[in-house]
Amino acid sequence: MPSVHTMSERRPSTPQYERSRQGSTCSVLSCGGMSPDATKELWKTMLELQERYGCYTSARMDMAVGAGDMALSLMPNPFILDTLNDSVVDLPDEGWEMLNRCLRQPRH
Repeated sequence: MPSVHTMSERRPSTPQYERSRQGSTCSVLSCGGMSPDATKELWKTMLELQERYGCYTSARMDMAVGAGDMALSLMPNPFILDTLNDSVVDLPDEGWEMLNRCLRQPRH
């Protein structure tokens, strides 16, 4: 059975991350400042993670997972995406790698 971690165990402890959650600057692990295409890719990845691991507690995400081609129309704004990612539970290392890859994309 793969190891699982809660967000508090996996959350980066860098000062930049903590500052970004308290202030208005964007952290490396925030989707703020991402291009619309990168944000869509993040949403698709989040939905894939939800389908595989059930790691988000979100009715919207559960509905989007089953929505097929309509899933993009259910994508929330970047603030909500960040809030959802801050609440991730029981995500194995592979899932964290997928999520972090999306969140570290270059900003536009």
